[in-house]
Amino acid sequence: MAYTLLTELLEQSAQSENGITHVLGENKDKHISYKELHTRALSLLGYFQEVRRLEVGQEIILLVNHNERFLDAFWACVLGGLVPVPLATGISDSHHEKIIKVFQKLKSPLIYRSRDEMARFNDYLDKTENQELKDKTAERSIIVEDIIGGFGMGTPVKREADDLAFIQFSSGSTGLPKGVMLSHQNLLCNIAAITKASHFTPDDRTMGWMPLTHDLGLIGFHLVPLASAAHQLLMSTELFVRRPMLWMQKCAQHSITITGSPNFGYKHFLKYFTAEALQGNSLHQLRLILNGAEPISAPLCRSFMSQLAGYGLPENSMFPVYGLAEASLAVTFPVPGSPLATVRVDRNSVGIGSTISFTESDNALELVKVGQPVDNCEIAIVDAQSQAVAKSTIGKLKIRGGNVTTGYYDDPETTGKTIQNEWLDTGDLGFIHEGSLVIAGRSKDVIFLNGQNLYPHDIESLLDQTGTMEIGKVAVTGVIDNQKMTEEPAVFATFKGKTEEFIPLYKTIRGHLSAYMGLEVDKILPVIAIPKTTSGKIQRFILADQYHRGDYAEIEQAINQMLQGQENGSSEALDQIEITLLDICKEFISEQISTTDNLFELGTSSLVLTQIHDRIDTIWPNQLELTDYFDYPTIAELAQYLKEKRIQSV
Repeated sequence: MAYTLLTELLEQSAQSENGITHVLGENKDKHISYKELHTRALSLLGYFQEVRRLEVGQEIILLVNHNERFLDAFWACVLGGLVPVPLATGISDSHHEKIIKVFQKLKSPLIYRSRDEMARFNDYLDKTENQELKDKTAERSIIVEDIIGGFGMGTPVKREADDLAFIQFSSGSTGLPKGVMLSHQNLLCNIAAITKASHFTPDDRTMGWMPLTHDLGLIGFHLVPLASAAHQLLMSTELFVRRPMLWMQKCAQHSITITGSPNFGYKHFLKYFTAEALQGNSLHQLRLILNGAEPISAPLCRSFMSQLAGYGLPENSMFPVYGLAEASLAVTFPVPGSPLATVRVDRNSVGIGSTISFTESDNALELVKVGQPVDNCEIAIVDAQSQAVAKSTIGKLKIRGGNVTTGYYDDPETTGKTIQNEWLDTGDLGFIHEGSLVIAGRSKDVIFLNGQNLYPHDIESLLDQTGTMEIGKVAVTGVIDNQKMTEEPAVFATFKGKTEEFIPLYKTIRGHLSAYMGLEVDKILPVIAIPKTTSGKIQRFILADQYHRGDYAEIEQAINQMLQGQENGSSEALDQIEITLLDICKEFISEQISTTDNLFELGTSSLVLTQIHDRIDTIWPNQLELTDYFDYPTIAELAQYLKEKRIQSV
């Protein structure tokens, strides 16, 4: 059935027997039919209309960390022509700052919130001594617990297809939230496309744990099944974080056919996975497991599928997708049931305007194919001048279609920069391979070093694959070195010990980046936690801003002093080969070095390594290959190897 307004989704689904099962615990579920949801939403709308006298177009920030209450308020707004603005709750200062920025950006919003959430927010305002804002937000708040009966059912308001349905605020690259305006038409166009591309039917059963304040949670795992009057399970993100095994346990118990998660969710699940926890459960009915919302790790996909294969999980159920809030949700989907498809490329060929060089090298960058455009959405890969690029050439990814926003709320400047001639610049880089889109990174996250394009997620993934740091616990961003006046990569690693205890991890990270990528990195810093959005995306700009502000100057200096103050050489007498090798290395490596130091842990780049090799080769011709430095990474080991080779050649 073709819909023109979101309200029709709820009204039609209310005629079915299906609804929402809210997962509250291992043995605690609560079922609410779509009919009951419709009734509850109309009741709350009655309060909005009769008691609060709210008029069409009134903006309401939804600030409730409770799925039932959130959906009641969301649908009350939609039915009444009010404009819901979903925002995630939280206890961190960054959460409170985002609320403040959104509140100040909107015209005259109300805040729908719980008493506990308001108390936490007021504590923050007391800490920052912002009494004026505290009074203003208190005056504009609707406290959930204060709503009591005594009013009638609300009256739905007729809307038009191009009217604003809700505003999805995302964290912009500058930290200023951007309000993506989505109309009824945008959303229904994308919901219909998702339904078709995923082969969705009313017999499907979905389960989601992403926040309903996120597009994947609200649209993907609530509105899409609602449009087909299919049954859906919803679990709070907080419960998933505490009890990740419940995700698959509930999928088995409720015969779920479609579920999904961003990359970090699979990682979190596997961290706590035990065979005993899923014993007796079957996942044979799970036909699609969506993977999107952040860069997709192919090794992690394979690990997840491998671990669950013994429980009947279909071999080709992993479903890598691409989308963004500006597209309502979905841009590209693969064909359901197709195998996970990847390409392996030379890292040095990943740059805008570059033709991809495919390779089977163990050190290749593996990228996941994310399918073809869904209905009513077009994609284009273009160069810096917005001209189409050749096949397998990296360019900027642009989109247009009925699902794409017309712009950002009260932000004509950003809208004008982002949308030109109906094409929206996603900010992502990509290319087309055998008809499928491949995402190659974020254009704003690219680090330019010595003419080379470096991609933070690639570096983070390598550290994860080598067992150095888990994805999500390390972040890489570009920072300006004020002395060299160049952009350099900085690595921020979660660490809660003393500074001197960080040195071994510092050396390990530096060594792996040098050995596997030829990167010379000396800005490696410990942080208590990596800043992220509510959906788990790393906010690298926050770390870069903090670095440039000088927040890490003291600890960076302390680390450098400790490195310089460590033992720089062995007390034993050195033979002539060791002395010669040490002298050569000192020519090209600025750090103090001993014969027992690992060259890669000193951050030796591929360029420096080549220079060292060339100099050694002039003294001992054809004795060493470049690969020998990886097998014998210290001067002492290299000297011993050289001596053995010279003896054998005599």
